[in-house]
Amino acid sequence: MIDCNFIPKAYHDKRVVRRAVRRRSACAGIMFLMMIVWVGAHEHQVGVAEAMLADVTAQKQQLGLMVTERSHMEEEQARLRDQVELIEKLSNRAGLIVVLSDLSRCVPESVLITECSIKASVLDPYLAEVELPATAAKGRDARDVLAAPGVPVPGERLLVRGIALSSGAIIEFARNVDKSGLFANEYTETSDAVIWGDRRAEYSFEMTCDLLPHKKNPS
Repeated sequence: MIDCNFIPKAYHDKRVVRRAVRRRSACAGIMFLMMIVWVGAHEHQVGVAEAMLADVTAQKQQLGLMVTERSHMEEEQARLRDQVELIEKLSNRAGLIVVLSDLSRCVPESVLITECSIKASVLDPYLAEVELPATAAKGRDARDVLAAPGVPVPGERLLVRGIALSSGAIIEFARNVDKSGLFANEYTETSDAVIWGDRRAEYSFEMTCDLLPHKKNPS
């Protein structure tokens, strides 16, 4: 049997060309759509990466602030630790209430204390409470006992500044301090008249002495 094709050859060629154009147009459209989707996804990833980078930068800045704050806290902790050790040392060696009470008892009426401070080294090797030898109770001077071999020198130093109406009042004050059982190695310096609090005083003085360890009554 012989097949007869009544479609003109020119028309058949045009249909083939149209189909090829349609296929190529569809492929181009699909590729263009894929490119649009890829660009959108890439921009989204870039935005996420920039947000993460900004977050990391903020975290680094916060970490730097935290490190700075930590160093400040460590310095403050060290300072507070030194203060606690100093307080414990003074508490073990000499009761401040007892010392100040005895010091006020030694002050004559014509003497005014303008400054009183206690200096002590936290790194003093004799942090433990020191007991004076029994010879101190036999009338020996406390400075002789402290100067004896094997007896550590107290680490606390009392500084007292004040004014007085006469040199005799300063001498009396120094004598009372020297007689007290809480102080040793007393040294006093005097100067001429000064103005303090809009008032004139005949003499000013500066006294330094060591604080002797003593037993405190248990509370």
